[in-house]
Amino acid sequence: MQKLTYRELAENFYNTRSERDYNNLYKRVKPGLRSYIRKIVKDGDATEDILSNVLVKLWTKIEQYKPEYQITTWLYKIAFNESLGWIKERNQ
Repeated sequence: MQKLTYRELAENFYNTRSERDYNNLYKRVKPGLRSYIRKIVKDGDATEDILSNVLVKLWTKIEQYKPEYQITTWLYKIAFNESLGWIKERNQ
């Protein structure tokens, strides 16, 4: 069985909004997002909280995603913004 690309996984979820397609995409992007967030915030608990926020936004905001772009670009931007928000809040 051939592994689907990020684009194919994203298009499937974007078109169907199904839990199955979300889970397939989620499983593929989760490890990379976790690593990326961890490098920014350097806190394990915060990493998991931010990762959860990003993956909730994947589910709830998918209509804002533009399929002509890579899903990872969109998700990593969300992760970056969520991480910065956590850092700003922590430093207040």
